[in-house]
Amino acid sequence: MAAQNNTVVIVDPNGNGVGMSTNVLNQGESFLINNGIKQGGRVTSTKPVQAHLLIGHTGASYASDWFTLYPVEAWDNAYYTPVGSAASGSQPAYVYLLNPSNSPVTINYTTRVASGSFLIPASNGVYQFQMPIGSGASFVSPGGQNFFAICTVAANNTADTAYNWGFTLVPKSALTTAAQAGWAPGSADGTVNGSPVWVTPLANTTIYVVYNKGTHSLSTNGNSYDASFTASALQTLKIYDPNPGNNQTAMKVFTVDGTLLTAVWGQDPDKAAPGNPYIDAGTTIIPFPTPTLFKSVVIANDTNTLGLSVGDTLLYTVRVDNKGLLPLGNTVVIDSPTTNLTYVTNTATFNGNPISDNVGPYNATNTAFPLDAYGSQGYTIPIILSRGSSTFTYKVIVNAPGAVSNSVNIAGTTIFVATSIAPTITNALPLALNFTDTNGLTVGSYLVGRNVFVTLTNAGANTSSNSIQTIAVTVTDTNSLDLQTIILTETGTNTGVFRNITNLVTSGSSGLIAQDGILYVAGGDTLRVTYTDPLYGTSTNATAAILAPTPNKQLYLSTTNGTAGNQFLNRVNPVATAGHGTTYNSIDIGNVSLVIGAAATTVGSSTSVASGATLAFSHTPGSGANRLLLVTVGVDNTTGIDTAAPGTVISVTFGGTAMNQVGFTNIQAVNNYIFSLVNPTNLTTNVVVTIGTKTSSVSASATTFTNVNQTTPLGTLVGNTATGTALSATVSSAAGELVFSAAAIDEGTS
Repeated sequence: MAAQNNTVVIVDPNGNGVGMSTNVLNQGESFLINNGIKQGGRVTSTKPVQAHLLIGHTGASYASDWFTLYPVEAWDNAYYTPVGSAASGSQPAYVYLLNPSNSPVTINYTTRVASGSFLIPASNGVYQFQMPIGSGASFVSPGGQNFFAICTVAANNTADTAYNWGFTLVPKSALTTAAQAGWAPGSADGTVNGSPVWVTPLANTTIYVVYNKGTHSLSTNGNSYDASFTASALQTLKIYDPNPGNNQTAMKVFTVDGTLLTAVWGQDPDKAAPGNPYIDAGTTIIPFPTPTLFKSVVIANDTNTLGLSVGDTLLYTVRVDNKGLLPLGNTVVIDSPTTNLTYVTNTATFNGNPISDNVGPYNATNTAFPLDAYGSQGYTIPIILSRGSSTFTYKVIVNAPGAVSNSVNIAGTTIFVATSIAPTITNALPLALNFTDTNGLTVGSYLVGRNVFVTLTNAGANTSSNSIQTIAVTVTDTNSLDLQTIILTETGTNTGVFRNITNLVTSGSSGLIAQDGILYVAGGDTLRVTYTDPLYGTSTNATAAILAPTPNKQLYLSTTNGTAGNQFLNRVNPVATAGHGTTYNSIDIGNVSLVIGAAATTVGSSTSVASGATLAFSHTPGSGANRLLLVTVGVDNTTGIDTAAPGTVISVTFGGTAMNQVGFTNIQAVNNYIFSLVNPTNLTTNVVVTIGTKTSSVSASATTFTNVNQTTPLGTLVGNTATGTALSATVSSAAGELVFSAAAIDEGTS
């Protein structure tokens, strides 16, 4: 069905261009493709349309379903369903997941009773997942690939069923904190009630219910309601209106703590009976459009001392997002700066375009600021389309010391942005954000199951010298896309150092739902945390690797048949079996800690090595275990100061064995190389450096290290160049690692 006149609609029933048809529709016109649509079939149009899929058994009395098809651009990598299989076990619910990509997609699923993963085949492949009894579920693509999902309820595979209906799962990115049913009767004539509103939250929360229009006896956070339910993540709630009429029409469900939820209306096979007046029908309840508000401030003109002070100009940005599937209409934004902020006239913009200031005369309630609360007007956004956003910007000048604060109100929700100008905030010290241990020492990795800590150093965030401040940051697993927001608490008054006091727990088997208190990780994943200073807009981030724990297997030494002689290692404690006596334990020798060591460094140099010639010098690696040989070579021209291409190194060998080039850095007439060789011979032998096609000055060194990882001995090479008298490079390393550096210097003018 078309939303506008002259809409060209192309139907590709197979998704491969075969058998396509074209239709031109005007507003409100529709057409039916009766039969022949295959999985992967596509509908494209020149203007917005709606499309629905109807399925059924030919000649059946029951078993027909209706699904709303969302636009491909609205598909997501995560979906949730509130409907489980019936308690009887004979009326299962199935979720069907479609993969549009050319490669198989891994899906992680979580229910109230189990979690695991499965593969959806490539190229419009479909996977059928049977829902457990009485549980909702989440389906997440850890690789971030988008897919599509529908659900059939009471879908008996062997026979028609009297309860069959279906619905489309809502993408996670479109979920909000509220849903309201439209037409949702409990039966055809209102004499019985067999079709509730099904709800599941994404995290543990309280779900509030407004049964219908009228007065409501209870209130929370300014919202009136009729009843509330304590719900766990992925718990299935079936909510019936207890009032006369047996009707859920206009029922609204919502949370007040920010927890997202998903809801549908449809028949309950565990309560309804076959036949009239029960209705074998159901549908998705589109999430209630809820605006999401973001507000930030930066210093646009720092006039006096470094940091926020009287006379500075601040730039505020207010963004309203519509994450839902429905448009937001007539959204009123009211912004209220404090009296020590003076609006800079004619600086307000809406979506990048100037907006007019208020018209005078001005007084305490009416200023030139077009977003103020004069007459409770604010600024009205006519419409924000699905997944759209609108942005305001404006400038103010700090006119007096004291607390600088600003709040913005939209649809009854207020975002409060506050900063302090007494004492002055400075950002003279750079931001520092790190993954750490519990003591604040920087770490580069964590084992699966270990607690994660984040430490932020930011003098500018220490807005009070008399109290301890807190900052919220979000840690994300970039592979599983699970995330958790944690609170960093200042380590003391006036320190400017913030660290999480509460453990951020990681797990390789649970915590798939975002913000559930557990960060789901796996070996090889990467954690990322970011922070943006709300005043200056400067950002920093940190990453850490997740290491898989080393498997441990307890083995026992036993005798054969209870007699002395040959002994064996068994996985079962022999004491637990007949014929064996007391277990004997060996002395605990404790943990062995290996430290990277190094043999003596040997060097070789020559002021002139001819083209194709070699520089050779001997090196003794020593006999330590797990050896790694590193050779550095600096190559310069021999013609004095110049910027011509320097000499090059063709190869480096040790005892005739070719070494691997780790990398090189170049500036003007100097090349600086590092070569490596894992497990070199322990005999004294020559390092041989072969020069390329230009006579060169060469300086080289060789050092053999011990106790080095033989599989992954090296981290990431970092190179840098400079002119003058100073050279530096920033290298990431973790506890127990060693940083190896080499510098090559061209002759200067002196």
